[in-house]
Amino acid sequence: AERYLVSKTKKGEFNNHELYQQIINRLLCVYKNEIACWSLDKLEELFLEAEFQAEKESLSVNREQANLLMRFQGSVAVVSDFYMDSFFLNRLFVHFGIADYINKIYVSCEYKENKYCGTLYKVVLKDLCIMPEEAEMYGDNIHADVKMAKQCGISAHLVKTEKIL
Repeated sequence: AERYLVSKTKKGEFNNHELYQQIINRLLCVYKNEIACWSLDKLEELFLEAEFQAEKESLSVNREQANLLMRFQGSVAVVSDFYMDSFFLNRLFVHFGIADYINKIYVSCEYKENKYCGTLYKVVLKDLCIMPEEAEMYGDNIHADVKMAKQCGISAHLVKTEKIL
């Protein structure tokens, strides 16, 4: 379903609702009788909660970065290439105790732009009314977080870790 959406959507960006609809349609084709009594909204709600639990279990907070975040005096924006929305990410940040340190969340699925191509950085700079030299990017992806941020004029730093929040 994810591969199908990447090929059919603008710049390969989609949100969790679109993904869940694809999965539900495929489930209905295979298990129509078993799940016909469930509403589509209920199925989507179950998928969303399962996704949240899976993310909580697979992520951990990089304590070094969290300490920097807590001491930082300026505005902090999270910029993410993800199909889950900013509300979902904020739930994760609340769970991990860092939500109070984040001022704004930008997610590729909401803007239909992404870090991988560098276009989401342009959205962020424009929305925050800042120049590239006023921003810094910290991330774990050498291409999307470092190379593309630098290409947009943003100071970028690679954080070595498996998967960070």
